[in-house]
Amino acid sequence: MLLSINERSLYYKKTGRGSIAIVLVHGGPGLTLDSLAIIHDLLPEEEYTVISYNQSGSANNENAPKYNTTQQYAEELHEVIQALEIKNPFLFGHSWGGAIVQEFLWRFPTYKIRGIILSNSFPSGKKLKRAIQKRIDELPNEFRLHRKKCLEENDGAAYQALLGEWWMPTFVCRKSPMPNDIATSLGSLAPEVYTHFVGADLLNISGALLDWDRTNELGNISIPTLVMSGGYDYPSRNDFNDMVKNIPNATRWYDEETSHFPMYENPLSYKDALITFMKSNHEV
Repeated sequence: MLLSINERSLYYKKTGRGSIAIVLVHGGPGLTLDSLAIIHDLLPEEEYTVISYNQSGSANNENAPKYNTTQQYAEELHEVIQALEIKNPFLFGHSWGGAIVQEFLWRFPTYKIRGIILSNSFPSGKKLKRAIQKRIDELPNEFRLHRKKCLEENDGAAYQALLGEWWMPTFVCRKSPMPNDIATSLGSLAPEVYTHFVGADLLNISGALLDWDRTNELGNISIPTLVMSGGYDYPSRNDFNDMVKNIPNATRWYDEETSHFPMYENPLSYKDALITFMKSNHEV
């Protein structure tokens, strides 16, 4: 379905008919709602109304080119909530989507939100870059040597193949084969959005995301917050603990065996954490 906002039309998905509403904000930057399709399936339709949408610049939209700042994407999230007339929702942000949710809270501090879920997210671009570079050191020297050669020779195809062989199955999704929803979203990645915010190299962030930072605002998050991550996610467990510690009313979910897409790797535990959190804060 397409949602018209001013002159833009965003592709969105809505499932369920329950009184608990949750809006899913996908990552990337430049992925699609397909990457979070499993959450539509995990949450019982009689209790939950689940909405996801493709951000401007992503695939399947009409007249919706990319924005240049995280703040603009936060404003777009606000427009989506208003256009769909969603009352008092939970906001769920995965990875880059979590940055958009944090920016939303800073941009619209009085807007009524029941709670937020920050799944596999981060409070600043520089912290994410440091975390990724530490993860590079955990891979065999063979990976680092091949990576250096690919970058020196500007061989993008070989570099993507290298990431597919080493990085993706270790730190992105450890389920084999990679779930179709993730593969579909990756296949639809919007390069202009991605390179603007990340740069040409996922493992060496150099785009606009590098200067995005809401670390100092974590302490101002007053609504219930669920922070979710895994042992093989980009940020380390110490990074995760720091983020949880700095949010006053934070609940944690952490699975040592999962990576950047834990909802596909351990769906039952992930589902239980989501439902427990939302049910306990539904009347807040």
